[in-house]
Amino acid sequence: MITRLGRVLAYLAVGSCLAVAQSNLPAPQPDNSHWLDRLLKIPIPRFPTFVPFQATASSNCSVEPLSPVWDPRAAVFEAGAGTMAMVDTTGLTEATAGALAKLEELVAKVGGRLELKSAYRPLAYQEHLQEVWDKMRALRRNRQPGCQAIRADVTAEFSRHRLLVTQRPVTDSDHTRGVGIDAALILPTGARLKRRRISLDRLARSVGFKRPDIRHDPVHFRLLATGPIASVAAATHSTP
Repeated sequence: MITRLGRVLAYLAVGSCLAVAQSNLPAPQPDNSHWLDRLLKIPIPRFPTFVPFQATASSNCSVEPLSPVWDPRAAVFEAGAGTMAMVDTTGLTEATAGALAKLEELVAKVGGRLELKSAYRPLAYQEHLQEVWDKMRALRRNRQPGCQAIRADVTAEFSRHRLLVTQRPVTDSDHTRGVGIDAALILPTGARLKRRRISLDRLARSVGFKRPDIRHDPVHFRLLATGPIASVAAATHSTP
């Protein structure tokens, strides 16, 4: 009886010790690795990168910069502005080229001098000249600080092309049609042709040229609309 009671007491003691030992052990942690892995795999949204505004040359100026000259033939004229490289007589009509040759011959005969400044011009180049003139006028009274660089560029172009303040280049001109020339023509005092005194304009008309606007554009000569020489030009260029 005593032996059996002792065994029961021994079992109870051991059980109590095991219970106490287990109570002192740290509680098991749940395995959360599965949801953590999923969280790390969620893609992070990419927001657009903020780029600060960069001012252009015209951002503080009401007048835009000059447009670039892309036309290949016009670019040749642009590069040779102010030189003889831009004097193109190959684009003149046959009648205009003939009248120019005759005019040069007569001027030399009376002891004068003719310096050809311009002849045929591509349409794209003529449009560039018009843009330079228009922007020069727009900037004339413009005092915006942001326009200083544009004003300097336009002023340089205006001077380089020797444009006249009083003469706005037109888009469809005598030059683009091949019927006009710009020439500095000087005759000696008392010039005579066939023993008769002759003026600059009378000499020009004798070969088929006239100056349509002597006051504002004194160097410009246009092929006359009538006469045997001009009739060839009219047949070649019907555009008014």
